[in-house]
Amino acid sequence: MDFKEKLVRLTREEVCVNMTLVQLLRYAVVTSHVDVADAMAKHFKVAPKRYWRVKVRALADAEMYDTLAVFAEKKSPIGYIPFVDACAANKNMHEASNYLPKIKNDEERMRTAMKWGLYEGAFPCAVKLRDVDTLMKILNSSRSDALKAQVSTAIATIEGNKCTVCFSNDAEKFTAFQLGRRGTSKCPP
Repeated sequence: MDFKEKLVRLTREEVCVNMTLVQLLRYAVVTSHVDVADAMAKHFKVAPKRYWRVKVRALADAEMYDTLAVFAEKKSPIGYIPFVDACAANKNMHEASNYLPKIKNDEERMRTAMKWGLYEGAFPCAVKLRDVDTLMKILNSSRSDALKAQVSTAIATIEGNKCTVCFSNDAEKFTAFQLGRRGTSKCPP
């Protein structure tokens, strides 16, 4: 049976009759027929990266965030920036922030977080990279007074070299430690 006919039968709508392959894949995902989309992608030998991008955008557009989270548990051939972008484009910043920690490169994570105004996600990366320009943007743009206070402390630390910034296991929190008498600093265990 043709995939278009199968989707028409499953959805009871004929809107998919004149769709391209990518539109059809997207339609199948949005109408909760992911198994049909997977079969189509395999049958027509759609490149995994292309299929992942289509599927991520479709799941986010359909607000199927639970399915998207399950999908994100697999090793992504496209990375996790498209997950953040898709959720943020649909104005779901909470979901978008869930995928930020999955972005391995600190600079990419910081740029992606800044792009969407996810300042709490950009802050630890900016401190780790000692990026004062980004910290200033966070300071000027953030609405959170607590975050602004942390950013101000981090800027003073980086620019003044009065103390060293040390991250705990929880990358979102940082603690500044004063320099010792001999100009060295030690972070507690």
